[in-house]
Amino acid sequence: MRRLVSSKVEHHLPYQPVITEVAKTIFCMIHPKEIEAISRKVISLVQALPTDNEKVSKRDLSNYIDIQRRGIQVLLFNSSLSEYKEILERLLIKNKLTDRVSEKYVSSLLKDFICEQIEHEHSLEAASKTFSEKLKKLERACKYHVVYLPLDGFFMYEEEVEALELGQIYIEKLTEPKYKKILYDFNSILLENPYYTPKEKEDIIKKDEERLHKAFFNRVCIKFNIEAEEQRAIELSIEKTQDALDLLRYAIPKLYPRSNHELRIGINGEAGIKQTTALALSNQKDSSYLSLFSRSTKTFDINKSTLDKLKRIGVFKVADILKK
Repeated sequence: MRRLVSSKVEHHLPYQPVITEVAKTIFCMIHPKEIEAISRKVISLVQALPTDNEKVSKRDLSNYIDIQRRGIQVLLFNSSLSEYKEILERLLIKNKLTDRVSEKYVSSLLKDFICEQIEHEHSLEAASKTFSEKLKKLERACKYHVVYLPLDGFFMYEEEVEALELGQIYIEKLTEPKYKKILYDFNSILLENPYYTPKEKEDIIKKDEERLHKAFFNRVCIKFNIEAEEQRAIELSIEKTQDALDLLRYAIPKLYPRSNHELRIGINGEAGIKQTTALALSNQKDSSYLSLFSRSTKTFDINKSTLDKLKRIGVFKVADILKK
């Protein structure tokens, strides 16, 4: 079956792609003329800042951005704040950086650039060169990531279904072997970090292992593969997960026609078992009913039967569209 991945299959599982050396798309290399245009706008913004900027009180401002870098502090407000937002929007939308980089990362880069311009008062040529070098950091930040998000409201029969593919995400249970592999990779990265002492690494590993075990061990999770900056990788994983979960929510009344109101699914924290109050009043005003009950008293079971039903009602056909 296309959607059912048997644990007996010996070749590479389709939801664990083999990473090969391929030519990387330089998506974030902006055209030199665009770099020059943005650099000119930053120079103009800096030149227009009031000389007594540091004397402005935040208490007198309703909206501002406080930038602090390398001993330089500057408040952007009114026209300077509007100009900053326009530059940021231009980078994110016009130059399509949001495809792979988070707004937080681009904003930090732009703030660095503004402070450097304040400090050195570069010419347009020098500023453009500085900005171009900073943009290269975006490319270096975009690495291949595998993102995991724990889910609520699911029960997976892993002996029947190893992974459920929906659009660009995979739903799987992090059984002990899978969890140990993730934990090993996670700890290996920390152990190679030269900025911590062995004792610090030991303490961090102990703390993180407790957190990871609670969040992921034997939990049904989504797995999402993406080449992006790490924060954007997580943001995109959430977006793609919500698309996939909406498909399953559409299917719930078909799969559980008599008890769909008792089933709630979502990213961990969104669909936990919580007490809810319901009040029913009759139109005739002669009866009322007050009920206290818990959501997610049932689980969305993923097994062979579920796959067959999802296929019949067309969920996988819609999921194929989400891949594009």
